[in-house]
Amino acid sequence: MNERRRDIVMDIVDTVRSVLRDKEVTFDEYRAGFFHLIKTGECNEIGLLLDIVRDAAE
Repeated sequence: MNERRRDIVMDIVDTVRSVLRDKEVTFDEYRAGFFHLIKTGECNEIGLLLDIVRDAAE
């Protein structure tokens, strides 16, 4: 992974961590979100989810 990609991925991870802390996400809430992402992946919809997130950022 090149340095720019690594920086972007680390920023995404740091942002998720911040949201978990700032919103005081419980373990059960975290697991529900985690399993939602797993189900999304099983339906081959991760690409669509990421496109929606990217489009919302523009």
